[in-house]
Amino acid sequence: MPITPSNYSNPGWTNNAPPALNAANLNAISDAIVLNQSNIAVLDAEKLNTNGKGINRLVNWYFVGGGTDGMLPVNQRGSTGANAYTTAGAYTIDRWSFPSWSSAHAMSVWSNGIQVNGLLAQYLNASAGLNGYTVTASILFISGGTGSKVALVAYTPSAPSGYVAAEGNVVASEGGISIATLAIPTDATNIEFRIDCSSSVGSVIAAKLEEGSIQTLARLESGAWVLNDLPPVYSEELHKCQYYYWRKQFIPRETIALGVAVQTWGAVVIQLGVARQMNQNAFTSVDPSRAGKVLCTITPLNGGGIGFSSPVALTGFQNQSYCSQNGSTVMYQTTATITAGGEFYAYANDSVGLIIEVDAEQR
Repeated sequence: MPITPSNYSNPGWTNNAPPALNAANLNAISDAIVLNQSNIAVLDAEKLNTNGKGINRLVNWYFVGGGTDGMLPVNQRGSTGANAYTTAGAYTIDRWSFPSWSSAHAMSVWSNGIQVNGLLAQYLNASAGLNGYTVTASILFISGGTGSKVALVAYTPSAPSGYVAAEGNVVASEGGISIATLAIPTDATNIEFRIDCSSSVGSVIAAKLEEGSIQTLARLESGAWVLNDLPPVYSEELHKCQYYYWRKQFIPRETIALGVAVQTWGAVVIQLGVARQMNQNAFTSVDPSRAGKVLCTITPLNGGGIGFSSPVALTGFQNQSYCSQNGSTVMYQTTATITAGGEFYAYANDSVGLIIEVDAEQR
């Protein structure tokens, strides 16, 4: 069943309405701006001195909206509802995955949050710039149980066990905030932020990872939790997610890309419509041979695949291949003999269409 929050309210205007737009209020606002100009300068300086404290280092951290039709969370893979994602080791909503070794793994995606059964993780590598800093992880649960909490793991060769970790407090059945603080080693290779519901199902509103030892995710007001930050803008969050994963479905006969044949034994280069350069740190934690490589998967929806105009035959395509490092092009094999330098276009050639996924997620 969809989760029903009883102690959470969305951030918004005081008294749920903007102030009246009248002369008295406008004059008061104008006076306040003039009186506080010196204070504004001080506050800006203080913000600069925080060295990133309060900035959420997670991507796709707000889970309310349903994950469809341009609503958060970003969910390019598209599954929603009860047990939307259940495969161990697989990604779910963008940037969040089940560890391959976890024994229980299920996530439901509802309009008012996600429900997690097991461990759900987001990975950050050294390029996140958190090495050598103390960080705080926090999760706002609207219902918990016997074990719902946040956990943080930093993998480092300098620790005897290969990692250092911290676990947050277990939230009550009615929900609340779980908080964990950890000093990230200077030689950390990966950081793993966990929504840990391995002992009980937890319902989650939002999560945050930030520098410093104090959580700024939410505050308690009159018995209700309120986020300190407004929910992110969907288009901005999608742009961040597409650094790691890009997915597009093509209708039958839709042109996928224009390209040029590069070798006579049947290789062509397809220029994909990837929105931005992809993550070049993908796959390094599991398979070093795939370091810096971006995986491209073509999924025919009705037994078809990619069709090519002359001089490339319509057969012999591969459904999986590596892209260029930035994910913008993919080398694609055919069984035909083609002329190097020959121009072509690629299109969806079955009756339903196909899906192209470019995957540069951290593993």
